[in-house]
Amino acid sequence: MKAIFSGEARRLEEAAAGGSVVRGLPPVVGPAPRVLIVGSMPGRVSLRERQYYAHPRNVFWDIMGEMFGAGRQVEYARRLEMLKARGVALWDVVAECRRDGSADAAIRRGGIRFNDLDAFCRVNSSIRVVCFNGTTAFRLAEREATARGGGWLAGIEWVVLPSTSPANRRRGRRERVREWRVVLEAVLQGGRVPVEATGERRRGGVARVIKELEK
Repeated sequence: MKAIFSGEARRLEEAAAGGSVVRGLPPVVGPAPRVLIVGSMPGRVSLRERQYYAHPRNVFWDIMGEMFGAGRQVEYARRLEMLKARGVALWDVVAECRRDGSADAAIRRGGIRFNDLDAFCRVNSSIRVVCFNGTTAFRLAEREATARGGGWLAGIEWVVLPSTSPANRRRGRRERVREWRVVLEAVLQGGRVPVEATGERRRGGVARVIKELEK
């Protein structure tokens, strides 16, 4: 009875505060990452499965499958090892927040605890480019970086890519796969983010909010 009461009290407290408390996943990183892919906060399916981009309609693993053979048909732990081997790291902007449901728009503005992406990029100094998975991830990172007085966004090349979430209905799967592929292949082959291919590349533009790729 005590446990039931405590659970009910917790639910009432969360409702009063606005949303349930959700905590993100640990970073995925190998010995020499070159690209850091940053989302906002994993959705309900991902948190339940303890897997990045676990929703079956999220196209992230479709992209990784086409590029590296790390698609959904491959066991999850093996997929992560394949990304590490190619120099790709994964993490999210938000470590903990209150949220109703899975959508980024449901993240409550108050009470967000951010991951220390600044320290992460300093420790993993081989990272050349940060790719934001959607504009919400970027705007949250910009908010945190601005609060730090510029922070890590001012000193690293970054690009905003179209969200792989099923909530992104403005771009089809094929278009998103193409745009992600153009950027990741260029960076992982030792080049820079191709401005003509992506339409968006910034270094140090902390005070400016940018939109998703339009090409």
